[in-house]
Amino acid sequence: MNYKRTISYLLVNPRSVSRSQLSRDLHISFPAVTDIVNRLKNEGLVVEEGKGTGFRGRKPILLKLNEKYGLCAFVEISYEEATMKFLDLTGNMVSKNVITFDRDIEFNKLLEIIMSRLLETFSHFLSKGYENLLGISFSIPAPIDHETNTLVWSRYYGWRNIKLPSKIPCCNRKVNLIWENDSNMIAYGASQYFGGVKNLVAFYFGIGIGAGIVIDGKVHRGYRGLAGEIGQVLIPFRGKLYELERVISEESTIKFAQSRFPNLDARTVEDILRFLERHSEEKLVEKELQKISRTVAQFLSVLVIGLDPQVVIFDGEIVRYLPTLLRMVVDNIAKLTKREHSIFRVAAEEADFSLYGAYRLTVERWFDLDVVKKLSER
Repeated sequence: MNYKRTISYLLVNPRSVSRSQLSRDLHISFPAVTDIVNRLKNEGLVVEEGKGTGFRGRKPILLKLNEKYGLCAFVEISYEEATMKFLDLTGNMVSKNVITFDRDIEFNKLLEIIMSRLLETFSHFLSKGYENLLGISFSIPAPIDHETNTLVWSRYYGWRNIKLPSKIPCCNRKVNLIWENDSNMIAYGASQYFGGVKNLVAFYFGIGIGAGIVIDGKVHRGYRGLAGEIGQVLIPFRGKLYELERVISEESTIKFAQSRFPNLDARTVEDILRFLERHSEEKLVEKELQKISRTVAQFLSVLVIGLDPQVVIFDGEIVRYLPTLLRMVVDNIAKLTKREHSIFRVAAEEADFSLYGAYRLTVERWFDLDVVKKLSER
């Protein structure tokens, strides 16, 4: 138990630390700490980093995580592209690349392409002294039934009832594959990042719109992983009933931009959303954004009041590249719920919660930890 607590401490506090500091902070005897540190050094998990400072006596030898002990891979599937990132053991991103694909691609074909690229990239890092692939976490725009490890349904891509692999062979071992819904990944990452926040909601505005819910410190997924799947809820808009994600999503905002500006010359989703942001003060654009924000805020306000979270997170491509629309949504929710603006947080301004969540899930699974969060709140 003390061995895992020490690893948890080092992951949460990746700065250099002495054996005596570990002994004091973890309330473990100095001889026990020495034994644990020797084991960690033999495993290549920690390395010595010179000597610390002291007023008198022998200066302590400092220890730190060996960032090249292993890499965590994170794959975020969004609007016709997959972003692949590698992080070292201390959580620093060391690689990022993006692949694009057609909307009608089969899931297994896409997974084959992604895994080939990931393993190719990892081989490059092996030549640079990195030792292990600790795991691969996926964030996908679809609910996941964690009881059966099945992708339930992705409306945009048409994927349905797909059994997800849990491991992949790599470097003479089987590497863990960790699957999570995009909104849940954000919510989990935010809950870990803020530490003491036990109840929060994360709204994701991307391919569709989804909600990740954390209650009493745990991600609430529902019976089949469908909790937070709010995109298909029918709401009144322009005198008709529309699915919520038809009102606010990458897809819907892109269609609006293309209809309002038929000569729009933009190659990527980011380009289109940034174009709308630049023209957000034009009368027709502002009017449309106000209409969207009021409609969306009315529905999200019900969730905010019903769940009563300490913090509300917003993330997704629309949040990053069309901030005017986000501000309108937040202003309307704050007004309708009578909540202070301070509870509303934007991921892009705070941290990459998806990336942080993926990192934590990966190291927890690799080291078989369940106390990282508890120690991070010390």
